Amino acid sequence: MKYFTKIGDKERVFTFERKGGALFVHCDGRTVRLDLSAIGKGGVYSMLVDDRSHDVVFEAIDGRVLVLLHGETIKVHVEDERERTAHAAGAARSRGKRTVKSSMPGAVIDVLVEVGDEIEDGQTLLVLEAMKMQNPLVAEGEGTVAKIHVGKGDTVSSGSVLLDLE
Repeated sequence: MKYFTKIGDKERVFTFERKGGALFVHCDGRTVRLDLSAIGKGGVYSMLVDDRSHDVVFEAIDGRVLVLLHGETIKVHVEDERERTAHAAGAARSRGKRTVKSSMPGAVIDVLVEVGDEIEDGQTLLVLEAMKMQNPLVAEGEGTVAKIHVGKGDTVSSGSVLLDLE
């Protein structure tokens, strides 16, 4: 499996391969033998890279891995192939022209945006009431409100077009 790492603006792709009892890491046209052994608890490891020993500490925080190596802390963002594909699909869905539709029948309680408004990912666009519950509809990505098809007090059915975004 491929792993994509990013440190600052530099991205690298790593692949791992087991041969016999050894683990080999391929990156940038180079292959190294890797052996990693936990030392006690708390993310402390002894790492052998081509038979050179390094003590390293790993800590996962907020989608990143903090690596303490030779007295330096390095922040690494890591994704495997499946995560990369899922993130790319989500980003593609949240860009470009798109239509916001009602997922249920109900009444429009409030429209919180106007045509021309710049919206942010997660921003509440409007509120629908269904079965006496208020349901905020939020933006899945950034964009601009191109057209509003409903107003406060309108009744909508499931699948009704509510807004157009671009």
